[in-house]
Amino acid sequence: MMTKNVNLAPKASIPKAVVITSFYRDESNWKNTEHYFFSNVSNMDSSEIMEALRSINSDLLVPAEYGLPTNAPLRHPDEKPSGIDDNCYIEFDADEHISFREKPISSMGAEGDIAEIIANIKEVKENGSIQSYRELTESIHTERVIHAQNLSLSI
Repeated sequence: MMTKNVNLAPKASIPKAVVITSFYRDESNWKNTEHYFFSNVSNMDSSEIMEALRSINSDLLVPAEYGLPTNAPLRHPDEKPSGIDDNCYIEFDADEHISFREKPISSMGAEGDIAEIIANIKEVKENGSIQSYRELTESIHTERVIHAQNLSLSI
């Protein structure tokens, strides 16, 4: 008697939308939570999405490095804060801060497509940050150099 080879592995689910919850805590421990909705036009499966997002888990994540939406008031650690407690970091744990929706969302209501975030995570692995964040870092560095030069000229 021949036995059929049956694959009993669970089928990967393909969510229609991905919700990223951004959890911001300033230095005085004030907390703020925001939900951001992403489409899944490229039909990435939930395991691929979670694998990439778990790779960036951090208590001190700079969301701008990955192009993540944020409710933190600053985009870069070297920016000057407007308040003493401001910082650019969010707490991010994919298992706590990611959820999936079966209903699609309109492109008008989405922050973008989750494939863009996954591509950004891959770019950060290769280059340390995404291009826009590298440009921001360079701009802040250049601004500080010019400021230092102006100070030395005034002495």
